[in-house]
Amino acid sequence: MLNLYTCISHTEEIGLLWYALIGKQIPVILDHFPDIRVDEIGDEHFRILADGDGEIYVTIRDYEIRLRVPHDHWSWH
Repeated sequence: MLNLYTCISHTEEIGLLWYALIGKQIPVILDHFPDIRVDEIGDEHFRILADGDGEIYVTIRDYEIRLRVPHDHWSWH
């Protein structure tokens, strides 16, 4: 399956928001999965939502971290 995250660009603001979100989620992930291994954490992915916005996400076991990306903050490259 093609990872759309490799096919899009997003604004710097979205990048900063994504890294801030990941930073906040690390304690949550460690609390849910104290035995987590680095190789269980996948790459970021991107999906296009029905309204044209997008979503950056990463799935860790049965937990998903998501950030909605307004349509005017991402583009194909």
